[in-house]
Amino acid sequence: MKKLFLLLFVLVFTSCAQKPEPLVAGKDSCHHCKMPVADTRFGAELITNKGRIYKFDDVNCMIQWKALPENKEVQYSHVLVVNYFDKTDLLEAANAVFLKSADIRTPMNSGFAAFSSEENARKLLNEYGGEICNWEKVLAAFP
Repeated sequence: MKKLFLLLFVLVFTSCAQKPEPLVAGKDSCHHCKMPVADTRFGAELITNKGRIYKFDDVNCMIQWKALPENKEVQYSHVLVVNYFDKTDLLEAANAVFLKSADIRTPMNSGFAAFSSEENARKLLNEYGGEICNWEKVLAAFP
């Protein structure tokens, strides 16, 4: 009986943990600005400790929504950004490398694209110019 209870407990506990869900263009909408997601390369996603998933069409929408007074106390298990070169790959924002360029046209004009490595960011830097930066610098761009 104890084994059955333990098994049920483990199943319930692990079923609450949410995994990242890649954004789907034309299906998902930004939780902040409510616009349909058209270009997933610039998207972002928050997963709360309770397992709720919020999707955003641009990193600045996520940052602005997270900063709203009613959202400041929410705890997040994941703060994710879409890998520009692999739209199904969601990266932890703190570990991502970003390129900020006025020539990158993002849905809400943030100009930020996220990458899994600095080498990948430099590929786009050569095309668009701009500045390679980390998550702290992205956060500082949206006071």
